[in-house]
Amino acid sequence: KNAIFDVVDLDPYGTASLFVDAAVQTIKNGGLLCVTCTDMQVLSGMKADTCYQYYGSLPIRGKYVHEMSLRILMNLLDTSASKYKRSVKPVLCLSIDFYVRVFVRVFDVPKEAVNICQRRGYVLQSTKCPSFFIHPLANSKNKAIELNGEILKCPQTGSSMKIGGPIWTDPIYDSDWVRTLLDRMVKQKEENDENLPSTSDRIIMVLTTVSEELIDVPLFYDLQDLCRTLHCEVPPIVKFRSAFLNAGYR
Repeated sequence: KNAIFDVVDLDPYGTASLFVDAAVQTIKNGGLLCVTCTDMQVLSGMKADTCYQYYGSLPIRGKYVHEMSLRILMNLLDTSASKYKRSVKPVLCLSIDFYVRVFVRVFDVPKEAVNICQRRGYVLQSTKCPSFFIHPLANSKNKAIELNGEILKCPQTGSSMKIGGPIWTDPIYDSDWVRTLLDRMVKQKEENDENLPSTSDRIIMVLTTVSEELIDVPLFYDLQDLCRTLHCEVPPIVKFRSAFLNAGYR
Protein backbone atom coordinates (compact mmCIF):
# COMPACT_ATOMS: atom_id res chain seq x y z
CA LYS A 1 0.00 0.00 0.00
CA ASN A 2 3.04 2.27 0.38
CA ALA A 3 4.36 1.59 -3.14
CA ILE A 4 3.66 4.99 -4.69
CA PHE A 5 6.73 5.94 -6.74
CA ASP A 6 7.67 4.97 -10.30
CA VAL A 7 11.33 5.90 -9.76
CA VAL A 8 13.42 6.30 -6.61
CA ASP A 9 17.00 7.61 -6.86
CA LEU A 10 19.32 7.14 -3.86
CA ASP A 11 22.46 9.25 -4.19
CA PRO A 12 23.78 10.07 -0.71
CA TYR A 13 27.31 10.88 0.35
CA GLY A 14 28.90 7.54 1.18
CA THR A 15 26.78 4.41 1.53
CA ALA A 16 23.15 4.16 0.46
CA SER A 17 22.59 1.03 2.56
CA LEU A 18 20.76 3.00 5.26
CA PHE A 19 17.99 3.96 2.82
CA VAL A 20 17.61 0.77 0.80
CA ASP A 21 15.04 -0.93 3.04
CA ALA A 22 12.64 2.02 2.80
CA ALA A 23 13.27 2.49 -0.92
CA VAL A 24 12.35 -1.06 -1.98
CA GLN A 25 9.01 -0.70 -0.20
CA THR A 26 7.93 2.56 -1.82
CA ILE A 27 8.42 1.66 -5.50
CA LYS A 28 5.49 0.53 -7.63
CA ASN A 29 5.55 -2.95 -9.16
CA GLY A 30 7.94 -2.72 -12.12
CA GLY A 31 9.33 0.63 -10.97
CA LEU A 32 12.96 1.71 -11.21
CA LEU A 33 15.36 1.98 -8.28
CA CYS A 34 18.63 3.87 -8.88
CA VAL A 35 21.34 3.56 -6.22
CA THR A 36 24.74 5.24 -5.95
CA CYS A 37 27.38 4.39 -3.35
CA THR A 38 30.60 6.40 -3.06
CA ASP A 39 32.17 4.52 -0.13
CA MET A 40 34.62 2.63 -2.34
CA GLN A 41 37.15 2.23 0.46
CA VAL A 42 34.54 0.13 2.25
CA LEU A 43 33.36 -1.84 -0.79
CA SER A 44 36.90 -2.43 -2.10
CA GLY A 45 38.02 -4.25 1.04
CA MET A 46 40.10 -1.58 2.76
CA LYS A 47 37.49 -1.59 5.53
CA ALA A 48 36.12 -5.12 5.33
CA ASP A 49 34.47 -5.04 8.75
CA THR A 50 32.52 -1.90 7.84
CA CYS A 51 31.49 -3.48 4.54
CA TYR A 52 29.99 -6.43 6.38
CA GLN A 53 28.27 -4.05 8.79
CA TYR A 54 26.65 -2.01 5.98
CA TYR A 55 26.20 -4.59 3.21
CA GLY A 56 26.29 -8.00 4.88
CA SER A 57 29.19 -9.19 2.69
CA LEU A 58 32.96 -9.49 2.96
CA PRO A 59 34.88 -8.03 -0.01
CA ILE A 60 38.12 -9.38 -1.46
CA ARG A 61 40.80 -7.02 -2.69
CA GLY A 62 41.54 -8.20 -6.22
CA LYS A 63 41.53 -6.94 -9.79
CA TYR A 64 37.80 -7.66 -9.93
CA VAL A 65 37.10 -5.48 -6.87
CA HIS A 66 34.88 -3.01 -8.75
CA GLU A 67 32.64 -5.71 -10.17
CA MET A 68 32.54 -7.43 -6.80
CA SER A 69 31.43 -4.11 -5.28
CA LEU A 70 28.49 -4.04 -7.69
CA ARG A 71 27.56 -7.60 -6.82
CA ILE A 72 27.79 -6.87 -3.09
CA LEU A 73 25.41 -3.94 -3.55
CA MET A 74 23.05 -6.08 -5.65
CA ASN A 75 23.10 -8.70 -2.88
CA LEU A 76 21.93 -6.05 -0.41
CA LEU A 77 19.15 -4.78 -2.69
CA ASP A 78 17.83 -8.28 -3.36
CA THR A 79 18.00 -9.24 0.31
CA SER A 80 16.10 -6.13 1.33
CA ALA A 81 13.43 -6.61 -1.35
CA SER A 82 12.89 -10.29 -0.53
CA LYS A 83 11.78 -9.44 3.02
CA TYR A 84 8.70 -7.84 1.47
CA LYS A 85 8.09 -10.64 -1.05
CA ARG A 86 9.62 -8.56 -3.82
CA SER A 87 12.52 -9.19 -6.19
CA VAL A 88 14.91 -6.99 -8.13
CA LYS A 89 16.18 -7.26 -11.69
CA PRO A 90 19.19 -5.17 -12.72
CA VAL A 91 19.04 -3.36 -16.04
CA LEU A 92 22.48 -1.75 -15.72
CA CYS A 93 25.23 -1.80 -13.09
CA LEU A 94 28.28 0.44 -13.46
CA SER A 95 31.50 1.20 -11.63
CA ILE A 96 32.58 4.69 -12.70
CA ASP A 97 35.38 6.86 -11.34
CA PHE A 98 35.00 6.83 -7.53
CA TYR A 99 31.55 5.29 -7.16
CA VAL A 100 29.23 2.45 -8.14
CA ARG A 101 25.75 3.01 -9.56
CA VAL A 102 23.05 0.45 -10.25
CA PHE A 103 19.67 0.64 -11.98
CA VAL A 104 17.25 -2.11 -10.98
CA ARG A 105 13.55 -2.77 -11.46
CA VAL A 106 11.51 -3.92 -8.47
CA PHE A 107 8.77 -6.51 -8.92
CA ASP A 108 6.10 -8.12 -6.75
CA VAL A 109 7.06 -11.73 -7.45
CA PRO A 110 6.91 -13.76 -4.21
CA LYS A 111 8.30 -16.89 -5.94
CA GLU A 112 11.46 -15.05 -6.95
CA ALA A 113 11.78 -13.65 -3.44
CA VAL A 114 11.76 -17.21 -2.06
CA ASN A 115 14.44 -18.26 -4.57
CA ILE A 116 16.86 -15.62 -3.35
CA CYS A 117 19.47 -18.20 -2.31
CA GLN A 118 19.81 -19.34 -5.94
CA ARG A 119 21.21 -15.92 -6.81
CA ARG A 120 23.92 -16.05 -4.15
CA GLY A 121 27.45 -17.35 -4.10
CA TYR A 122 30.75 -17.09 -2.26
CA VAL A 123 34.11 -16.18 -3.81
CA LEU A 124 37.07 -18.41 -2.98
CA GLN A 125 40.28 -16.60 -3.89
CA SER A 126 43.77 -18.14 -3.89
CA THR A 127 46.21 -16.37 -1.58
CA LYS A 128 49.17 -16.99 -3.92
CA CYS A 129 47.84 -16.50 -7.47
CA PRO A 130 44.87 -15.00 -9.39
CA SER A 131 42.87 -18.27 -9.36
CA PHE A 132 39.38 -18.03 -7.89
CA PHE A 133 36.13 -20.00 -7.77
CA ILE A 134 32.50 -18.97 -7.38
CA HIS A 135 30.68 -21.39 -5.07
CA PRO A 136 26.88 -21.12 -5.43
CA LEU A 137 24.89 -21.09 -2.22
CA ALA A 138 21.99 -23.30 -3.34
CA ASN A 139 20.71 -25.35 -6.29
CA SER A 140 17.46 -24.98 -8.25
CA LYS A 141 15.56 -26.68 -5.41
CA ASN A 142 16.90 -24.22 -2.83
CA LYS A 143 19.01 -26.95 -1.25
CA ALA A 144 22.49 -26.15 0.02
CA ILE A 145 25.29 -27.21 -2.33
CA GLU A 146 28.03 -29.31 -0.78
CA LEU A 147 31.41 -27.62 -0.71
CA ASN A 148 33.93 -29.36 -2.93
CA GLY A 149 36.96 -30.17 -0.79
CA GLU A 150 39.26 -29.77 -3.81
CA ILE A 151 38.66 -26.02 -4.01
CA LEU A 152 39.74 -25.46 -0.41
CA LYS A 153 43.29 -25.56 -1.77
CA CYS A 154 44.44 -23.69 -4.85
CA PRO A 155 44.90 -26.27 -7.66
CA GLN A 156 47.72 -24.20 -9.19
CA THR A 157 49.85 -23.36 -6.12
CA GLY A 158 48.45 -25.55 -3.33
CA SER A 159 47.97 -22.45 -1.20
CA SER A 160 45.01 -21.76 1.05
CA MET A 161 41.90 -19.91 -0.16
CA LYS A 162 40.25 -16.87 1.38
CA ILE A 163 36.47 -16.48 1.25
CA GLY A 164 34.47 -13.40 0.31
CA GLY A 165 30.79 -12.70 -0.13
CA PRO A 166 28.04 -13.55 -0.36
CA ILE A 167 27.59 -11.80 -3.71
CA TRP A 168 24.88 -11.62 -6.36
CA THR A 169 25.78 -14.20 -9.04
CA ASP A 170 23.01 -13.53 -11.58
CA PRO A 171 23.57 -11.16 -14.54
CA ILE A 172 24.19 -7.53 -13.58
CA TYR A 173 22.65 -6.04 -16.70
CA ASP A 174 19.75 -6.63 -19.09
CA SER A 175 21.27 -7.25 -22.54
CA ASP A 176 18.11 -6.21 -24.43
CA TRP A 177 17.80 -3.01 -22.43
CA VAL A 178 21.47 -2.10 -22.95
CA ARG A 179 21.35 -2.86 -26.68
CA THR A 180 18.17 -0.80 -27.17
CA LEU A 181 19.65 2.17 -25.34
CA LEU A 182 22.95 1.88 -27.23
CA ASP A 183 21.21 1.74 -30.63
CA ARG A 184 19.11 4.76 -29.70
CA MET A 185 22.18 6.76 -28.66
CA VAL A 186 24.07 5.88 -31.85
CA LYS A 187 21.07 6.82 -33.99
CA GLN A 188 20.70 10.17 -32.24
CA LYS A 189 24.39 10.88 -32.74
CA GLU A 190 24.23 10.04 -36.46
CA GLU A 191 21.22 12.34 -36.86
CA ASN A 192 22.88 15.15 -34.85
CA ASP A 193 19.89 15.17 -32.50
CA GLU A 194 19.84 18.42 -30.52
CA ASN A 195 18.60 16.53 -27.46
CA LEU A 196 21.74 14.36 -27.38
CA PRO A 197 23.57 14.85 -24.05
CA SER A 198 27.03 16.40 -24.11
CA THR A 199 28.49 13.20 -22.63
CA SER A 200 27.09 11.03 -25.44
CA ASP A 201 30.52 9.75 -26.55
CA ARG A 202 31.29 8.47 -23.07
CA ILE A 203 27.82 6.97 -22.67
CA ILE A 204 28.18 5.09 -25.98
CA MET A 205 31.64 3.86 -24.94
CA VAL A 206 30.37 2.59 -21.57
CA LEU A 207 27.31 0.87 -23.07
CA THR A 208 29.46 -0.74 -25.78
CA THR A 209 31.84 -2.10 -23.14
CA VAL A 210 28.95 -3.47 -21.07
CA SER A 211 27.31 -5.12 -24.10
CA GLU A 212 30.53 -7.04 -24.86
CA GLU A 213 30.82 -8.60 -21.40
CA LEU A 214 29.80 -12.21 -20.76
CA ILE A 215 26.46 -11.84 -19.04
CA ASP A 216 26.53 -15.17 -17.19
CA VAL A 217 30.12 -15.17 -15.87
CA PRO A 218 30.71 -13.38 -12.54
CA LEU A 219 34.06 -11.60 -12.02
CA PHE A 220 37.07 -11.91 -14.31
CA TYR A 221 40.79 -12.55 -14.65
CA ASP A 222 43.40 -9.89 -15.41
CA LEU A 223 45.84 -10.73 -18.21
CA GLN A 224 48.79 -8.98 -16.56
CA ASP A 225 48.19 -10.88 -13.32
CA LEU A 226 48.10 -14.21 -15.16
CA CYS A 227 51.33 -13.48 -17.03
CA ARG A 228 53.02 -12.28 -13.85
CA THR A 229 52.17 -15.59 -12.19
CA LEU A 230 53.42 -17.56 -15.21
CA HIS A 231 56.54 -15.37 -15.53
CA CYS A 232 55.89 -14.68 -19.19
CA GLU A 233 55.60 -11.63 -21.41
CA VAL A 234 52.16 -10.02 -21.61
CA PRO A 235 50.77 -10.46 -25.16
CA PRO A 236 48.72 -7.67 -26.80
CA ILE A 237 45.15 -7.91 -25.58
CA VAL A 238 43.83 -7.85 -29.16
CA LYS A 239 45.88 -10.93 -30.12
CA PHE A 240 44.96 -12.69 -26.89
CA ARG A 241 41.26 -12.04 -27.44
CA SER A 242 41.46 -13.13 -31.09
CA ALA A 243 43.16 -16.37 -30.08
CA PHE A 244 40.34 -17.18 -27.66
CA LEU A 245 37.64 -16.41 -30.19
CA ASN A 246 39.36 -18.46 -32.91
CA ALA A 247 39.63 -21.37 -30.48
CA GLY A 248 35.85 -21.38 -30.15
CA TYR A 249 35.51 -19.67 -26.79
CA ARG A 250 33.26 -16.71 -26.07
